[in-house]
Amino acid sequence: LRFDEMVAWLNAIAAKYPKIVSVESYGKSHKGRNLMLATITDTSTGTHNTKPAHWIDANIHATEVTGGAADLHTGSTRTFTPPKSQAAQQRCT
Repeated sequence: LRFDEMVAWLNAIAAKYPKIVSVESYGKSHKGRNLMLATITDTSTGTHNTKPAHWIDANIHATEVTGGAADLHTGSTRTFTPPKSQAAQQRCT
């Protein structure tokens, strides 16, 4: 995926699932592109910085093309996999 396609996908997912996904820029690359950060958490149980976390970096080097796809897959798996409990399912709809 191209950078603009990945950013568009991230923003679309955040718009579709605002209770669990947020997207922000945390800086600029040396080429002036936004460095994007997607946070996936159930905001009804607290803010992201009050819970254990897992950080995933992707697309650090231009020729490492699978990192971004793997990162998006991991994010979509966390976002789209239905929660096991009924209470969690209701928070995600």
